[in-house]
Amino acid sequence: MLNTSKQSPPADTPKKKGLSVQTFSKRLLRFDMVLLVLMLVLAFFLGSFSASNTDLFLHLGLGNPFQSDADDSDWVHTLG
Repeated sequence: MLNTSKQSPPADTPKKKGLSVQTFSKRLLRFDMVLLVLMLVLAFFLGSFSASNTDLFLHLGLGNPFQSDADDSDWVHTLG
C-alpha cells in the first residue's frame, strides 16, 4: 500500500517571520527608484515655470540682513 499523504515538517524547526535580506533589499531599491523618479518629475515641473513673483526677487536681492556687518538698528530692512 502506498502512502500518499503529505508529511509535515518536524515541529522543532522554527518558522521564519518577516522578509529575507534579499527581498528587503530588492524592495528598498525599488522604493528608492520610485522616490528618485518622483523627485526628477518634481524638479522638471518646478523648472518649467518662470518665477514672476516680485516678492521672490526682493527676498533674493536682500540677502541675509542678519549678518555681522549689517546695520545696528533693530529694523531688519533699513532704507539708505
